[in-house]
Amino acid sequence: MRRLHTELKNARIDLERQSLEASSTAQAVSFITIVQKSEMKIKVWAPLVDLFVRSQGTLHRERYHFPEDWLQVDVVSSEWDALNEILTRKSKQVRDQIGIEVSLSIFNVSLFAQQHHHRGSHRGRESLEPHIDMEL
Repeated sequence: MRRLHTELKNARIDLERQSLEASSTAQAVSFITIVQKSEMKIKVWAPLVDLFVRSQGTLHRERYHFPEDWLQVDVVSSEWDALNEILTRKSKQVRDQIGIEVSLSIFNVSLFAQQHHHRGSHRGRESLEPHIDMEL
């Protein structure tokens, strides 16, 4: 639960720092990429947040004595809500100002470029599908 809280907080902070009013194409691509990656991570994190909420509720009903350093699920839920709120605003900004088709194209091109860059000069039967590292 602590690890998820840290991931949520870092994602929220990263999104808050981003702005579409970028002075360069690279900054615009970075903004779109971070928004798109966050949208994908949200799908992974949502069931975990729900699991933690339900689990703490069960422990509370069973009169479990939480340790002093227990991270209350309310803290995780608050971070989750804040992340979702800012992601909703940033996603809308991308759709409104750039358009969903253009943003997806830029995202796919940047992922391909990152994947190609990480492979270097390897020439094998590796897939050209971009790989997104979504560590929890």
